[in-house]
Amino acid sequence: MGEALASPLRGARVLQRAAVAALLLLSGGAVLFGALAFLWPNGPATTTTLHDLPMAPFEVRAFTVEGMEGARIGGYLVRREDGSIDALFARSTHLGCDVEQRPASAGWTPDGIYPGGLLFADVCSGGMWDLRGERVFGPPPRGLDRFPVVMHGDHIEVDLGTVVLGACSAGIDWRNSTPRCSTPERPLYEDGPAVSLWPTRGHR
Repeated sequence: MGEALASPLRGARVLQRAAVAALLLLSGGAVLFGALAFLWPNGPATTTTLHDLPMAPFEVRAFTVEGMEGARIGGYLVRREDGSIDALFARSTHLGCDVEQRPASAGWTPDGIYPGGLLFADVCSGGMWDLRGERVFGPPPRGLDRFPVVMHGDHIEVDLGTVVLGACSAGIDWRNSTPRCSTPERPLYEDGPAVSLWPTRGHR
């Protein structure tokens, strides 16, 4: 009689222990999966931190961020009159050529008073922008594109995965085409260069 009763009880205990072990295993797996999901990137990390900031109004600092396989993204940090900082993309909005700083006092520059005494120039077409990124001369259809920034005191976070298209240039006739430029009421956004250049985390 005792043996007949003991076997079912022993079997029940074995099943109970197996169920507890399975529950613990599933719980541990869920925790591990959550940790891996947190640590493993689910998309491109596009934000970079910059510390070498311009201090005076219209002071300019060039920056270059290294990507994967030798890819680079260049831009200019410009301190505005109100203390904020613009991160201008050093790529022409005309043909996509590089943009460099040039003194506004040179004889071939357009007449005018330019903040900081500098202009940004398209090395291919000669198009020019002032330090606010606004087009002042040449064929570019809009101002310089810029990256969104978040200021944190002594450093800023620059989102290289997004560009805000430059302001529409005065005198450009858009009647037969779609404006690819921003207005104060209608900023336009596009994917930034980091989306294609940095498929994984780790470029910061």
